[in-house]
Amino acid sequence: IYEKFKDAIVEIDVRIELKNGKVKHRGGSGYFTDKNGHVKTAAHVVKLKLKPDVTTKELESVRKTTYFVILTSKNRKYRAKLIGSNDYADVALLQVMNIDPNDYTAVVSGDPDKLKVGEKVWAIGNPRSLANSLTGGTVSYLHRHIGLSYIEDFIQTDCPINFGNSGCPVFNAKEEVIGITQAIIIESDGLAFITSINLAKFELLNKGEVELPS
Repeated sequence: IYEKFKDAIVEIDVRIELKNGKVKHRGGSGYFTDKNGHVKTAAHVVKLKLKPDVTTKELESVRKTTYFVILTSKNRKYRAKLIGSNDYADVALLQVMNIDPNDYTAVVSGDPDKLKVGEKVWAIGNPRSLANSLTGGTVSYLHRHIGLSYIEDFIQTDCPINFGNSGCPVFNAKEEVIGITQAIIIESDGLAFITSINLAKFELLNKGEVELPS
């Protein structure tokens, strides 16, 4: 899995320019989904307002936000734009600009509904900025709800997940992506939560901001 998809994994750098002239950086992980430069990630990686430690005052101080994607395996950095997001399920879609399709690999999506508790899964991301780190574990529970997002369908796993892994792909034994890393329970061992790929449909994210029906 690692050798096949290491060129699909990216580090996302969100550059935030403040009105006072200062610059902050936030980020996480993501992965290429097709040969048109589209990258899926967690919405809280690219949207400052979804981070729990950000205040209203900080949001009001932002002048400009710029997105970059770093393809570590090729030592290259690209500009990207935010195409769409579903904040209710914490998934987002970027598109990398001016990238050669031959420079990266696109993942293959699987069916998370076919997963069973006890199956092995693997994540490739950028924990603590340690680029393209692979971790492995077991599916602990399916269709878990923990009250974190408005819409939830979490795959619980004991796969080691750390800060910086958010947005990275999680693979099954068939080398298919079945979820996107979203959350951990701090000060707990082996409690990580993966958003089902079924909540990150390209057709919806490609339309922009996903809104709930009224």
